[in-house]
Amino acid sequence: MAGKIRKRDTGEAGNKGEFGNVSRRDAEVLVSGTSDPAVQADEISAGVIGRLPYEISPLDESIVRENPEMEGRAFEEGFVEHFGDASTALDEHGGDLDAVLTHLGAEQDQRLARLPRIFGVDRVLPAPDSDDDRTADGEEWAVSYAGPGGVVISWMDHDGELDGPSLRRTTAAAKDAGVRLARTHALRRDVNLLSEIRSGAKAPWAFLSPTGRQQQRHENVVPRLDSEIQRLVREQEEFEQARRRAATDAGLSDKQIEQKVRGPMVKDGGIHRFQWGRKVEENLWHDPSEKDGPAGRGGYIAAYTDDELNEEVKRRIEGTRRAEEDAERLTDPGRSARLEDLRQRREYYERCPGWPGGDLPPQWSTARQEWVQMNAVVEGGRLRTEMSPVLSRPGGATDFPGGDRYPVPDLGA
Repeated sequence: MAGKIRKRDTGEAGNKGEFGNVSRRDAEVLVSGTSDPAVQADEISAGVIGRLPYEISPLDESIVRENPEMEGRAFEEGFVEHFGDASTALDEHGGDLDAVLTHLGAEQDQRLARLPRIFGVDRVLPAPDSDDDRTADGEEWAVSYAGPGGVVISWMDHDGELDGPSLRRTTAAAKDAGVRLARTHALRRDVNLLSEIRSGAKAPWAFLSPTGRQQQRHENVVPRLDSEIQRLVREQEEFEQARRRAATDAGLSDKQIEQKVRGPMVKDGGIHRFQWGRKVEENLWHDPSEKDGPAGRGGYIAAYTDDELNEEVKRRIEGTRRAEEDAERLTDPGRSARLEDLRQRREYYERCPGWPGGDLPPQWSTARQEWVQMNAVVEGGRLRTEMSPVLSRPGGATDFPGGDRYPVPDLGA
């Protein structure tokens, strides 16, 4: 089995190896002119970082191991370098993500147009997971690696799998094309991620590769929360459906429901039933008002024999009583609160990977009246959980629009 691919192997978070490491050291950052990384990072994040109610913790050694380019740096410095080019691209297009992606798509096409001559093939498509929505018309060549080492293309099947032969070129032209393709790919990914961070959909530290413990916790916890959320959502939907069914005849006795069904019915309106062009039933019970409705204009209305009308009355009564029983059985005043709590917990664990503090992001402790973070510590060969305070940000908001919060129940003392 292949080993885990980490950022240190490729140089990019989220880069599975198809694109090489391209330095961001020369990133141009369009900010207010300050040299303070904290201010620059807040401006690049569109104020998201500044609205956090706590300070972002210094980088834990476990995070640095997964992100060696962050060694000796504060989080804000790494954030500025990582998203400098993405911020410039967005600012140059007035923050319009679609316009930026269209521009980058055109750049990528220019880079790809050089590859057929380099490899002596008719066409080369982008890597299957490069966020490009083009697919092969049949089996075609596609980029499987691009970077300072050159370009590799592989044969891609109808399902977008690169499981065929590969060709490598390491000429000067191939290396130049590889670097340009890698930069375009990295910028495209970073622009998307920065937009998500600015909107609150992703945490500011989402660009950092998570530790193994963070990733494992995310993979273990989120599916369990999803399952419970789906169960409660289904229960709520069933409750709403039962309540709507019961509301049709709410508060009526069986006799009143029968009168409600039979009341509008007449039997002398000349409504007949035909089968294969032959009349099989005549003068059926029906509601005259349906003749003028959509059903009547279409040539079909609900009509019943004596026995069928009796069955319809019975069905209506039994259906109402079942709906009332279901609604009562499924009534749960605390369901909405539990559902909201689970969704908040899921949101919290979705944002765990990459937290610079090393394990779980800050949680508010009502007992301590402070933000704390949880870290796993190994002592004497045993694993235990350690709780440590996180500095509150002076004047930091406690509510985030769009659900961008990190609330959890009381952690206890």
